[in-house]
Amino acid sequence: MAKPLKLPVYKRSEFRRVSWGEYGKVLESVVKDVKAFLKKKRTHVDGIIPIYRAGGVAGQFFAYRLRSLSILPVQYKYLYQRGEVRLVKLDDSALARIKNRAPTVLVIENNHCFGTTSQAVLKSIRKKFPKAVILYAAVYADYSHRTMLDADYTFYGRLTNETKMLLPQETRKLKLQTGLSLFPWENVEEEWAAVRLKKFDYA
Repeated sequence: MAKPLKLPVYKRSEFRRVSWGEYGKVLESVVKDVKAFLKKKRTHVDGIIPIYRAGGVAGQFFAYRLRSLSILPVQYKYLYQRGEVRLVKLDDSALARIKNRAPTVLVIENNHCFGTTSQAVLKSIRKKFPKAVILYAAVYADYSHRTMLDADYTFYGRLTNETKMLLPQETRKLKLQTGLSLFPWENVEEEWAAVRLKKFDYA
């Protein structure tokens, strides 16, 4: 398990509902970049690894666009345990289906903020497959935390300042999205609990 998470102070009013139309355009843009890269390298991915739950929608979309049948989900989640919020690996058993010792895999995240969940996934893959070529794609990604160790290539759709590391003038200059993205399928109560490091009761 990772160390306890520390977040900036957020307000509920900072959440901004992302429409399906907006989301689709951003998703298409990052898929286009990945497809162009694969065409240039004359290669394909051996497996698409969406980080559940958040990366599930984007992962399925990538699988169809890249004509891939190999979807190998992993699930990591920040959970409230023993008075603290910690990153927990819930399941990565699907990775056992990779038989190639040097696979090319595409890890998918939906909204990359600090990147700690994605980094844990990438580190786990690198440990299991030291010779793997790891592509990492996030539909939305925080500008200040977009560098990912253990990823050979990275792709981002829309860059944000969700972690509030940049000043307003820097955000404007870089044309970054501000506020907190609330995606079409997300529950504001769950996300509001998450950014305050509060317990959310799951079924």
